[in-house]
Amino acid sequence: MEIVIDQVNKSYGEQTILEDISLTIPTGSIMGILGISGAGKSTLLRCINGLEQSQSGSIRIGTQALEKLSEKQLREMKKKIGMIFQGNSLIEQKTIYKNVALPLECSGYAKEAIKERVEELLSEVGIADKANMKPRQLSGGQKQRAAIARALTMNPEILLCDEATSALDPNITNGILELLLKLNKRMGLTIVVVTHQMEVVKKICDRVAILQQGKIVEEDTVQQVFLNNSEILQTITGEQQTNFGELKTGHRIVKLVTQLETDVLALLRQSGVETPHLLKATTEQFKEESLTTLLLSVPNEDVTKLLALAEQGHFVCQEVKDRE
Repeated sequence: MEIVIDQVNKSYGEQTILEDISLTIPTGSIMGILGISGAGKSTLLRCINGLEQSQSGSIRIGTQALEKLSEKQLREMKKKIGMIFQGNSLIEQKTIYKNVALPLECSGYAKEAIKERVEELLSEVGIADKANMKPRQLSGGQKQRAAIARALTMNPEILLCDEATSALDPNITNGILELLLKLNKRMGLTIVVVTHQMEVVKKICDRVAILQQGKIVEEDTVQQVFLNNSEILQTITGEQQTNFGELKTGHRIVKLVTQLETDVLALLRQSGVETPHLLKATTEQFKEESLTTLLLSVPNEDVTKLLALAEQGHFVCQEVKDRE
């Protein structure tokens, strides 16, 4: 189900939280909303879910504009939207089975239908053997799997994830992200992931929008945003100035990004660049491909040749730095 956000503004008193937000999230895609704490990410998610209403602008889910729906219509629309949070929001006194069954019970489903659906979902998220346990008996990742199962009980077409992996260690995070990818492919879910973790965006998202002080300051494919390496992205990821170490006199440092399979050093040699000294290589895994970032020490007189190759599209040159 497509989500279209058109010039949405949201304030609390005189404090502006969202300003002229426009964003289209295609059906079946995974969109990342990236930003530091207080950027307005969670508020935007609550507006999409109908939990909060903007002062102006429009949010359309499928063919229906939320601001034009009656309370009854809005309740029906919310059934099409599942949501998971950082804290999983499970009820500690109830078993995992009961937690997942709760939305169905509240909607008046028959006992047998509830049993069939809950068992199906617990199996889908990989915790069928935890049905009779309480949340305190589960690991953080298992709790999030239970929260995902509960979010899917009403067969939603959209899944909203609000910092759903930020409290989990990397291995557990990877498991949750792989589960979200599987659900996206198998069920055709449109997924919106709010996070401050670039690694989460790289792993599963098709596109990403960066929020800063309530405004979208950048929106593109994940790979392109990574290649742009804007100052705001560096602020979010905490990237420090690159420590280039000791360089030879008469050399400059070049930071470039290329496809994993591209032999950049051979390409440079063929173009008459004196064999550059490789200082560092880092491979980044994205949803659809891998990119490698290289730091090279290149003779000053050969930098122009390297930049010419970048202009031809062989790789992206992110930075050229003089010897300090």
